[in-house]
Amino acid sequence: MEVNEQELVEFIFDRLVEKGIIVNRDDILTILDLEMEYMVKEGFAVVVKEDE
Repeated sequence: MEVNEQELVEFIFDRLVEKGIIVNRDDILTILDLEMEYMVKEGFAVVVKEDE
């Protein structure tokens, strides 16, 4: 499943703001990157390389 990274960050940011939680957008991106690394390491996700 392909996801636009910036749209995902904005969605998460907006949802957090609705709940009264203020977070830096760059921090959200860092959390997503770390989560993806964990998922790949644990075998829950696989890196798919696009043809260039």
